[in-house]
Amino acid sequence: MKDAPRGGRPVALTPEERDEIINIVLHEKPKNKTQWSVRSLAKRTGASQYAVYKILRSCNIKPHKCRKFQVSTDPNFTDKVRDICGLYLNHPEHAVVLSVDEKTQIQALDRTQKCLPLNIGYSKTMPHDYRRNEVTSLFAAINCADGHVCSKCHQEHTHWEWLAKHQRFHIHFAPTHSSWLNVVERFFAKITHDRIRRGTFRSVRELGKAIADYIAENNEDPKAFRWVATAEYIIGKAERAGKALKG
Repeated sequence: MKDAPRGGRPVALTPEERDEIINIVLHEKPKNKTQWSVRSLAKRTGASQYAVYKILRSCNIKPHKCRKFQVSTDPNFTDKVRDICGLYLNHPEHAVVLSVDEKTQIQALDRTQKCLPLNIGYSKTMPHDYRRNEVTSLFAAINCADGHVCSKCHQEHTHWEWLAKHQRFHIHFAPTHSSWLNVVERFFAKITHDRIRRGTFRSVRELGKAIADYIAENNEDPKAFRWVATAEYIIGKAERAGKALKG
């Protein structure tokens, strides 16, 4: 037996008090802290924690969360964005568009204790500490038309300059601080989530085999990463972000 759900006591604050709480959380910082909490904001304003919580929720204000961003400082940002988006949205005739990059410093981590498996009512658990083995770098190229990936792991970080010597290859560079424009980065995020982050690897050879097996399975039924953002949309967002930073 238990009580039926209730709506709770109504928030007994005037519109002025509500506006004051919103103004404080948006324009002031708490003493010796980087962000407000419901508890600290309630103490600062004299309102109840429940009232503060309801106000923040109704305004979709989340002081406990912080997103990261990076505005490109590349002087040729606009031209490069148009160039890259043009390749994605309008593939050149009789040509293959490959998105190429490297994922460096992939560590072969061996857990110090056995992981506990997923079970009903319990999440999979992993020990906090681990043994660091060697590292490898994954060099990969993804075919933007069908999602097929060509890859190779190297323990030494090298720079491939030979592509510029072959006239069949035309290299297009993404703007600085704009790795999200490179489609292969999406694949790197996927392989990290699916295979690397929770993996246990006793050697860099074991790590390399796991990566190779994952990519081989991907190539059995590859999926193209569909690009939909236009160059003007991206440039517009970058311009708005630049203006916001300047105040």
